[in-house]
Order: sequence, then structure tokens, then C-alpha cells
Amino acid sequence: MCWMKKERRSPIVSGSMMGRLPVGRPIIALAAAACAILAVPAAAQELVLYGPQEVAGFASAPSDTGTRGLTLLSHDQGPVRVMRAWFPPDAKLEPHGKMDAGMAAIVTVLAGDMKLAMGDKYDESKLRDLPVGSAFVLTHGNAVHFARTGPAGAQLLLVVGPEKDLNADLMTRK
Repeated sequence: MCWMKKERRSPIVSGSMMGRLPVGRPIIALAAAACAILAVPAAAQELVLYGPQEVAGFASAPSDTGTRGLTLLSHDQGPVRVMRAWFPPDAKLEPHGKMDAGMAAIVTVLAGDMKLAMGDKYDESKLRDLPVGSAFVLTHGNAVHFARTGPAGAQLLLVVGPEKDLNADLMTRK
């Protein structure tokens, strides 16, 4: 039966002006849903935001070279780690780096000036510029490296995990 042909009084609106208008079940359902939505206050949403200085404040105390680090993710069931590292201006980083078998790291330059080269002997002539946004890969067989920061220092994002789980396109040079 079409609701337009026969007037019905809804118990929800009886006794009001609306009680004299034809009201069908779809409209009653819609009105009830609207009332329910309007009656329940929306949950407040907050943005958890930290400025650059606040983030740096969470980092570890400086090492002998002045480098500071902040672990962003450490998975207790596996060897996955995500870290942010700050390097001071004009720092010379002697050869370092050890990677367990099957592990790798993808390192992205977030800010600053950095030069890097692979090898176990520091050689200034081998250093290559790493522009902001560039990435390099360290693996078990290719982890020992050395570096120098420029006048702005440098900030890096390190993602360390099983080689098989990291982005395959970044892991191999095409």
C-alpha cells in the first residue's frame, strides 16, 4: 500500500502538527536515525603532534661523536627496528657497521648534509654526497661504512629488519 494514498498517524509524532501529515515507515526510520545521530556526541579527535625540538628531546644522550638516536619501533618478536638519528655538524664518522646474517637496513636522509662511502678504512676521496631524500642500503655482506656530515649536521631514518622483508626494489641495484 502506498503511504501517499492513505494518511497514517505515527506514534512517534502523534499529538503534534506532524501527526496530521502522512508519514510512512521509511520517513520514520530516517527521522529516528537522524535523532540518534544528533543525540550522541561525536568522539573528540586529537592530533598528537610534536615539533622538531620536541622530537629531538626524546632522543638518547649524545654519544662520543655527538650522535643521538631515537627508536621509533622495536618489535619484541623479531629483529625489526625503526630509528631516527641526529648527527652533529662537521662530524667525522670512522668506519663502523655490523649486520647479522640475513639482516639489512635501508637508510634515508631526512635533513642536513652527509657524505658516505663503504669500506673499513676512512678515505675522504671516496665520500659521495647524499642529498636529502636519498637512501642507501646496508646488508650483512656490505655494512661497514664511514661518513662525514656538513655544516648543517644530518638526520637519518633507519629501517632495520630481515633482508627478505624489506623493499626488494631498494635492496638490489638495477
